[in-house]
Amino acid sequence: MANSPFALAGGNPGVAIVRRSFLSGMAAHRIFHVTFYKCGSQWVRDLLSDPAIVAHTRCPLVANGVDIPSQPWPIWLGPGLASPLYSASYVDWLERPNPDPEDRCFVVTRDPRDLVVSLVISLRQSHTPNQETALLRTPFRNASRDDQIRLGCHLFRFWALPL
Repeated sequence: MANSPFALAGGNPGVAIVRRSFLSGMAAHRIFHVTFYKCGSQWVRDLLSDPAIVAHTRCPLVANGVDIPSQPWPIWLGPGLASPLYSASYVDWLERPNPDPEDRCFVVTRDPRDLVVSLVISLRQSHTPNQETALLRTPFRNASRDDQIRLGCHLFRFWALPL
């Protein structure tokens, strides 16, 4: 963890502290948090948009929950944080509108096996109902455990295609 932007709080592996040097590198830039669904995106957004962190970075939350394949890349002038941006590829990053050499991007991902299991549980029972979950919830609930994982892998593969 020597080169990591995070440190463990009191040796507790469940609590991470963001190193001040990492936050200083974010100060007064446009920051883009790129991730996939089910990768702790809300936790990261909440941490980096906390008033104590924003006071240090001077990067307020300016865009939230943007699905890059179906929504436009966020555009704004001045420092700020766009978090999370889902399913953006490296090509999406290179082709973003109004690029600035001072723009910063960080990617948060998760072990794909954990992601698939979390996705299956979320779609089957816990995710807030919307058009997609309403369509998928019954098939997930009626499928065997193995078929649920196969469906989750298929959905994950679909999300990963742009990369």
